[in-house]
Amino acid sequence: MSSSDSLCRDDEALSHALVQHVCKSVGRDLLVRFVVCFLLESNLTSVRWQAHSLVLHIYRSAIHVPHSWLSVI
Repeated sequence: MSSSDSLCRDDEALSHALVQHVCKSVGRDLLVRFVVCFLLESNLTSVRWQAHSLVLHIYRSAIHVPHSWLSVI
């Protein structure tokens, strides 16, 4: 096993932990407001891409996300 494989698994574990923390800390209504504000209404492309990246990561970590959030995403 190479060190890059180990780092990759560590990054994945940390990202899943981050998604779990966000799901526990942020309510569904706030997530909806975030999506509307930063993904749909923002005029800055860089902001929209960052918001898209975050939402996509939450979606890809769907096993760790409450099912009610998936309807928002």
